[in-house]
Amino acid sequence: MIDKGTLPLNTLSIIFAITSYFIIYKFQFIKFYDPTFLILCIIYGVTLGWINTFVKYYEYINKNKELYKFQVFINLACSVIISILIIFKFSLIYAFGVLIIANIIIIVICFMINKGNVKFIFSPNLLYNGMPFLINTLAVMAFSQINIVIINQFGTNYEISNFVLAQRIMEVSLMLPNSYTSSIIGKFFKGEIKMADIQKKTLRLWSASCVLCLIITVAIMLLYPKYNIVIYLFLLLLPLGYVRSMSMSYSVILDYTKYYLVRTVSICFILLLNLFLAKYIIQVPNGLYWFSIYIGVLISLLIIVYKITFKKYNIYEMFHN
Repeated sequence: MIDKGTLPLNTLSIIFAITSYFIIYKFQFIKFYDPTFLILCIIYGVTLGWINTFVKYYEYINKNKELYKFQVFINLACSVIISILIIFKFSLIYAFGVLIIANIIIIVICFMINKGNVKFIFSPNLLYNGMPFLINTLAVMAFSQINIVIINQFGTNYEISNFVLAQRIMEVSLMLPNSYTSSIIGKFFKGEIKMADIQKKTLRLWSASCVLCLIITVAIMLLYPKYNIVIYLFLLLLPLGYVRSMSMSYSVILDYTKYYLVRTVSICFILLLNLFLAKYIIQVPNGLYWFSIYIGVLISLLIIVYKITFKKYNIYEMFHN
């Protein structure tokens, strides 16, 4: 933040978005289906990036609930509208349009609530100063989404649909625990709560959400025969859900210490293992199951790195010293 708490939104992100579009469209090193869809992806990415900036801002000032009050309502309304569009077999482009409109509404509300405290800037220097955090963010984004990209490149439509649904349901199970961690983390920064207590409640919330999502997964499998393996993939992705539910309590703290590059290096190393070996694993018999197990093994390495780093350097204790 700059100028006594003013939150800057760097318009350089728009230039990056346009550049990304032309790189993907020109060289087509990633399989995509339609230029219009790609443009919508780029727009969605920019708006989501600014929303995430507001999320970090509210985490820092410990007012996450102020953001959640309207964000949850808008997301629920968005889900209902998209469901209606799908039921009546409208093009998915309309659904993506609804997502973008919802993001824009959230951004406008954030501007209204924080009137005078947010401004657009164009600053390559700000990007340069934040380069380590940029690399860190890219690494995390790539690791959390790269599995779907890999399946999309090498899997069949049947495998893609079941795997994507299983991973999306797993992400739904993370909404409650991650929202809790995000809203309570400010109290840790102020020394009002111990991180061990946050992690225990986070784990309980994720376990409860996971049981509910498991029931939903079974219902989907029974109602829709083409998703007859989604339950098995969901269960194999449990390590992914566990690590992602617990990692926020580690990663947010690392962002505010000199050890934040530990996360970046670890994730990049795991990501490279995924990229180089995944295509061979998918191609073996029952490769989709082995790939899901492989993801769990890889991300388990990340939680091991976190635990060793925090124990060795007493990071939780050192933060308040």
